[in-house]
Amino acid sequence: PFKVKDGEPVIKFAHKVKEHISSLKDGDYGLTIKTQQSMKSEKQRGYWYGVVFKNFFKTEGWTRLEFDDYFLQQFGARQTITDRLTKKEKIVVKTVSAHTHKEMSEFIDESVIHCRHDLGMNVPDPDPDWKINKPLEGKSQHQP
Repeated sequence: PFKVKDGEPVIKFAHKVKEHISSLKDGDYGLTIKTQQSMKSEKQRGYWYGVVFKNFFKTEGWTRLEFDDYFLQQFGARQTITDRLTKKEKIVVKTVSAHTHKEMSEFIDESVIHCRHDLGMNVPDPDPDWKINKPLEGKSQHQP
């Protein structure tokens, strides 16, 4: 993903793009540019791993990989891909990092409902006042 500012591309990891292109064999290639969907927020990721996973880990002892796999198979967003070998389309589950903001909201909601109602777990709601880089108690945002 990249941004466009004043008609010019702003590529955060341009060196990685150049590295990838330089590794290609000579030939004809196509480049597709599409509008980037809004990806999940840091708040969503923080709640998913900092609250839901921590709570699940304490009660069930699962690893993060087991946790993600279980919930993604149950409630994760799907996407259709074309198998490069067979050229057939198949439906796969997106990884947590590939979920859009909306998909992640739905995924978390369904997972939390499942934890509470089907597994009998106490999963707290997200703190509506939580902020990324929230200042420490008693300090203004302008102090170092």
